[in-house]
Amino acid sequence: MAIDFFNVLIQHSDVSGTKSHILKPITWVMGIIIGALVYLAPKPSTPSYILIGLGVLLILAFFLGGYTYFYCLRENPDALRSESYVISKMAIERGLVGDSSLGRLISNKNASQKQDLEITGTEEAQQHE
Repeated sequence: MAIDFFNVLIQHSDVSGTKSHILKPITWVMGIIIGALVYLAPKPSTPSYILIGLGVLLILAFFLGGYTYFYCLRENPDALRSESYVISKMAIERGLVGDSSLGRLISNKNASQKQDLEITGTEEAQQHE
């Protein structure tokens, strides 16, 4: 039963398959350390230096996450946003409407003239030329 819970939790943690934001790896590390502390702390046979070491690692991960957050907030706020948001923003900034199954993109500037911008490297686009 516990294994099923963790399988569902892992599947729902990142359904999109993309990096959600820059702080996700450090939050996973902090979660693993907290899990180890919760598991090991009640055991009387656990040496105190292990608990202290895990506590120090947790504090370091917390400060690293805080530093990364404030650095990115000041230098590059888009790094704190989800990857799918950044990709959508880039498409809007460049005026791209979308792509077809042929790997072609239509620019907003040229949409009225129906001029296509070709993406190189797709086999389907090269076959239809």
